[in-house]
Amino acid sequence: MRIYTIYDICKAVDRGMTITAVKLPVKHGGKSASVLADRAPGAD
Repeated sequence: MRIYTIYDICKAVDRGMTITAVKLPVKHGGKSASVLADRAPGAD
């Protein structure tokens, strides 16, 4: 839901914006088990 929040804040500037390079680092809840994404080498 945070991506929608970012869009909602920025839409006053550009409603046609594209949000890219989004990665889900951790996911809890839902029907599947929790997920912890692998980090790319050198990523902070």
